[in-house]
Amino acid sequence: MIITIPNYRCPSRNKTYHAHWRVAKNNTDEILELVKAYCKPPKKPFEKFAVYIIAYYKGKRHVDPSNIPAKEIIDGLRYAGVIKDDDAYHQKLLTVQVIPEIGEDCLSIEVIEL
Repeated sequence: MIITIPNYRCPSRNKTYHAHWRVAKNNTDEILELVKAYCKPPKKPFEKFAVYIIAYYKGKRHVDPSNIPAKEIIDGLRYAGVIKDDDAYHQKLLTVQVIPEIGEDCLSIEVIEL
């Protein structure tokens, strides 16, 4: 299953790490809602899975892959009913990649049932 969120610039954790709790909560809520809105959950949530997150950025701005909010994205998958749980028993692999200098900002999430 591939979920693509077009025209979305994934926020960096650096912007919310020292921010007021409400700013961080708003970013988290936005990610959860976007993931739920753009995915079509399977009939049965994936029991064991791997997740590949790719954030595409317009321009030459460099973003650390470790600053992509992967936890919020995976929580969105759980709330949307794509995955059963996000613990170590169910989630077998998580890969985060950042690709700069692409035409438009975009977030791509691939979930593979194992």
